[in-house]
Amino acid sequence: MSVGLVVDGGASLPDAPTPVPITLVEMAITGAADAAGGGPSTAAPAPGAFLEAIQRAERGSGVVVITVARRLSASYEAARAAAEVAGGSSRVLVVDSGSATTGEGLVALAAANAAAADADLDAVAAAATRAAESVRLVAQIPTLDRLAHGGRLPPGVLGAARWTGARPLFMLRNGRLLPLRPAFSAAAAEARILAAFRRTRPGSGRLHVAALYAGERAVAERLLSAATQCEPATLFAAPLSALMLTHTGPGVSGLSWWWEPV
Repeated sequence: MSVGLVVDGGASLPDAPTPVPITLVEMAITGAADAAGGGPSTAAPAPGAFLEAIQRAERGSGVVVITVARRLSASYEAARAAAEVAGGSSRVLVVDSGSATTGEGLVALAAANAAAADADLDAVAAAATRAAESVRLVAQIPTLDRLAHGGRLPPGVLGAARWTGARPLFMLRNGRLLPLRPAFSAAAAEARILAAFRRTRPGSGRLHVAALYAGERAVAERLLSAATQCEPATLFAAPLSALMLTHTGPGVSGLSWWWEPV
């Protein structure tokens, strides 16, 4: 028996099979773009959807549920509610990834690797938590209008990023969206993403890295090629999920990564 894993629709995962199966809980996308430039609205999964996923993922050793950053979505609270209901028949631990898209995917893979090594429920949740505490996501986005429309930007971020002709960059870490200095070309934006990555490189450690994209996969592959000067423990490129795309719009690219101490 092994620990079951559940992740919400905010995550981007590799195309290749994961070390153990991961059950996905889709998020709802409703409505359409409005005249103010906002995208469709989204909703976190209901507790009942999480409960059904938990029941499908249970393999006899409990279930770890990983969600998009709780500061960005009600998904974490819905998962907690489902975990309480499931507690009568299954032990469930919920982990806030503090991230989204490929950052959340890296947290899920950390849990999957631990589960594949026959770690128990607490150890699998601990592996996910360690990744969540370390993972960074840095991306460029053509415009922050959709994120602003959804109320997901802290005060001052939108104004700071709206330089004429600039491409906004941001970092997502521990659930917080932080503005970085905008770039005035796609090439300059990629260079700043890579610079942010390189500044975190420790003297030693195992690299887990993933590129995200909403458009051309070649951009993600170029970022990965430039970032991986050492042999990474985890490496993949993945598109934004449909849910995340409604919040960002097209043209997004970036890197998610964390360094595992050795």
